[in-house]
Amino acid sequence: SVDGGVVVVVLVVEWAGRSGLFALGNSNSLASVDISKAYTGLTAYAQTLVGLLTCVIVVSGPLLAFFAALAALALASPPPKPDAPPRPVSGSVLLAVALLSFLRVGCLVCFCGVAFGLREHLFVWSVVAPKLLAESALSATLLLLHAATLLLATAADHLAAPPPSARPQPPSPS
Repeated sequence: SVDGGVVVVVLVVEWAGRSGLFALGNSNSLASVDISKAYTGLTAYAQTLVGLLTCVIVVSGPLLAFFAALAALALASPPPKPDAPPRPVSGSVLLAVALLSFLRVGCLVCFCGVAFGLREHLFVWSVVAPKLLAESALSATLLLLHAATLLLATAADHLAAPPPSARPQPPSPS
């Protein structure tokens, strides 16, 4: 079914996004963030630009995975027939974004629970807290992207719908 395909795509994308973070040279530690990549091509120091580029470099794995999921969902849907009315695209996008958002928030809740449960442990501030900070920043970025995707999908559906005058009207009782 289409919904089962969406769930599989979402789970694969979530796994690929999380492993993409490590595949691109990042880790769970804030000390290991490589900011030298953000200076590539700059002739002068620009703190805002370096910070923005560092943020993009750190979240590029999950972002690429999310965009790949949207492309896979778009390619998986069959093309509309010439005489058929336009169908909404936001159904599978809504399901995918809801599942991805649920996984993100669930992960944050788990990390918050671990940080709270281990708050008096010696290493919680050097291990769990930096991971919670990095996960919070990544989740905030991705949740904003999810909201923007939903807005764009809804707008695309609205623009693709026929105008009210083109819709068939029920016969008037006379």
